[in-house]
Amino acid sequence: MVLFKAGSDPVDGASMQPPQKSSATLVPVKAAPRRDPAPDSHGASTHAQTVNLKGKMGTRSRTRLLLVEDDEPLRFALKARLHHRGFNVTEATDGVVARCSLLCCHYDAVILDLDLPKSHGLDVLTDVGARKDLPPIVVLTGGDEYERGLALTLGARLVLRKPCSFDVLAAALDRLLGR
Repeated sequence: MVLFKAGSDPVDGASMQPPQKSSATLVPVKAAPRRDPAPDSHGASTHAQTVNLKGKMGTRSRTRLLLVEDDEPLRFALKARLHHRGFNVTEATDGVVARCSLLCCHYDAVILDLDLPKSHGLDVLTDVGARKDLPPIVVLTGGDEYERGLALTLGARLVLRKPCSFDVLAAALDRLLGR
């Protein structure tokens, strides 16, 4: 083994003493069994991630939300306001990331823009729409009536036309999630 001292040549480490064995004993700890949440009447999980919030509130449940929006200022504004209302927000900026997120992670709700780079929002709905555990999806779009109707056919629970006030969006999410 070769060691280097700062500002010197390599030193042969053969003369170094081997490290002493520790007298500490490792004790295995059994983890508590994981409980899967009970499904609701539609087979969807009603479990929300629990996050410890500091302060007088103690702990409360935070709803996991996937926000799919490519317009950066709008995405940041929505994320901040949704977080303030108690949502744990995950962002996706294009259709490919949205599809992967929906297929590999659990969310309680999704806000989906249709006009996305890399993969259109309607393609995302087509790809994930067959899932039985699909969370409620609220589509935000400036698209035409045909596109909005197609989004509902492909599995969206609600379609809101842009521009949409935050209060309308928040009320729609609360109603869909039973909050």
